[in-house]
Amino acid sequence: KKKAAVEENPLGFSEADYKEWYHWDMENDANNEAALRVEKALTKKMGKKAYNKYLEDMSNSYTARGHKKAHQALLDEYQAFREILEEDFPDWEKRIRNGDRLIKERFS
Repeated sequence: KKKAAVEENPLGFSEADYKEWYHWDMENDANNEAALRVEKALTKKMGKKAYNKYLEDMSNSYTARGHKKAHQALLDEYQAFREILEEDFPDWEKRIRNGDRLIKERFS
């Protein structure tokens, strides 16, 4: 059931996993599987530098119930990004897999 929820989410992790990541105490719970899944997926999608910036932003704006708003904002941004890519590069997924420099330069 958990795997099905991840497949439905274009970010590659569930909202519950994102909540775990958002509230993650890295120093005292370094092996939190859900948080590590989110960290891995975000790093893969954003790149290490952008992920570190995002993590810093989330840490600086942390609230007890902020995970819902932050998760929705991330989903909205990802959907907008996909729409732009689909307009400009209809075959963008294939091109990214093949290392297309034009796409990487435009969105890095």
